[in-house]
Amino acid sequence: MTFHGLLRPGAGPRHLVFHPTAPFLYVADELDSTVTVCAYDADRAAVTPGQVVSTVPDGVRENLPAEILISADSRFVYVSNRGHDSIARFAVEADGERLRLVDTVSCGGQWPRHIAVTPDGRWMYASNQNSNSVTTFRVDPASGPAGEPFATPSPVCLLIGGTTG
Repeated sequence: MTFHGLLRPGAGPRHLVFHPTAPFLYVADELDSTVTVCAYDADRAAVTPGQVVSTVPDGVRENLPAEILISADSRFVYVSNRGHDSIARFAVEADGERLRLVDTVSCGGQWPRHIAVTPDGRWMYASNQNSNSVTTFRVDPASGPAGEPFATPSPVCLLIGGTTG
């Protein structure tokens, strides 16, 4: 599957995530601070771009989205915003075909390069590359992530293992 020439010029697709049960995927567009919702036909490996939504509030300049992920219950899509230093939370609507920006939450540091969620969906981590910290968030299904950073040298990627017990 290639995205060359598929998305808008200047979008700059960086990462994508597939919806686990619906025929859609979500692309974090680094250069224009958006997410593109795409229909996905697995039989033909065909991608059809649809809705485009901003990852930051109106008026924010100089932002580069990085990581994108979908919650374990498929109700939310999260995007890390480098520059705005936030995590955008989108509600997944219309059976996966649309996203609605719910809010942005401070990542607790600078330049959130990567975010990860535990398999049970209760915890999120943001690696804040330029402030040498990782923020641990408790994820409330109703109000989203909230947490405090802890220091660690230049974090850029997080790996989350399975749960035990």
